[in-house]
Amino acid sequence: MNKAIIVLKSNIDILTKIIEYYGALIRDKEFPNSQGQKSHYIQAVKGFTSRIDGIVYDMHANATRAHTLSKLITDRKIIISVSARYES
Repeated sequence: MNKAIIVLKSNIDILTKIIEYYGALIRDKEFPNSQGQKSHYIQAVKGFTSRIDGIVYDMHANATRAHTLSKLITDRKIIISVSARYES
């Protein structure tokens, strides 16, 4: 379970870096130089980064769920272990 959390957090970091890169790209003064193209590309990049943002949000939620589930499993193991010792 902890490996899944680590992978989710790593993927969140990667996707966040992609969002930052494309954000910097459209802020660049030389991205594309003709005004008509610039507007089209900016809208496309904003749509793309918005979708990635949604994915990052979902991954954060899944990482939180996985962490909670991992903690719950650990707690249950402790309860079963203590219960087994008590019965012996």
